Amino acid sequence: MFDSDIIPFDDCSEWVMTYSIDNRIQREGAGNQFCDPLFAGENDYHLLAGSPAIHAGTAVDLQTDIEGTTMPQGGGYDIGAYEYVSGR
Repeated sequence: MFDSDIIPFDDCSEWVMTYSIDNRIQREGAGNQFCDPLFAGENDYHLLAGSPAIHAGTAVDLQTDIEGTTMPQGGGYDIGAYEYVSGR
């Protein structure tokens, strides 16, 4: 990253997070959930079967997730960087 790419923010109080799952902090905003996201493991943010993040996201202008998996899989977009794939 170059210094010219850094954008300073003096006041982040107007940021609104949406479509997130957090079991530590309850956040206001559309689609947010206060619960365990059921990640695969510590530092492994793949979703386990039954995760509340599966099909709980919103449509985005992406066709694949961070690993190249086609999105959405099944009934809708998932919350997070990894699209859940059944049986994986």
